Amino acid sequence: MWNFETNFKDIVDFHVKMGDLERRDYPDFLRRATNFLSSEMQNRVKKLTPIGNYREYDVVKNAQVRTVAARMGGTLKRNWRKVPAKRIGNSWQSIVYNQTKYAIYVEDGHRQKPGRFVPAIGKKLVKSYVEPRLMMEIAARQTSDNFDVLDKMMGKVLNAMDK
Repeated sequence: MWNFETNFKDIVDFHVKMGDLERRDYPDFLRRATNFLSSEMQNRVKKLTPIGNYREYDVVKNAQVRTVAARMGGTLKRNWRKVPAKRIGNSWQSIVYNQTKYAIYVEDGHRQKPGRFVPAIGKKLVKSYVEPRLMMEIAARQTSDNFDVLDKMMGKVLNAMDK
């Protein structure tokens, strides 16, 4: 025969605290965590984005030769943006995006016609296929490995709940 005593007061108190957490702190935590992860992803994808290095070249127009100076790129890298987190149904969503026209071609690779001269880079194309850089995919993978920071954030929320 089993004889035991138990006090359900702790369980009831925990249940009440969890209800408070869900109503008050939990949505704020999820919003901050989503914004944190999207900021991490944006920073990582910026680091992985290549910068164009353009050399000096000549442009012939109406029998006149004009030299265009060498310059550094960076348009693709500068144009990474993120949308702040918002709740959609039962989940939180934030979007990291780049509206540069050629971003998809750098990310996924593309075919091109060898031998064609491209004035913007001052060269003739050599390869028939440009390999993908996969900067978004790599950044997403690296960011998903960063969930230990979210554990610390959740620990802070739970510790604040105990007080």
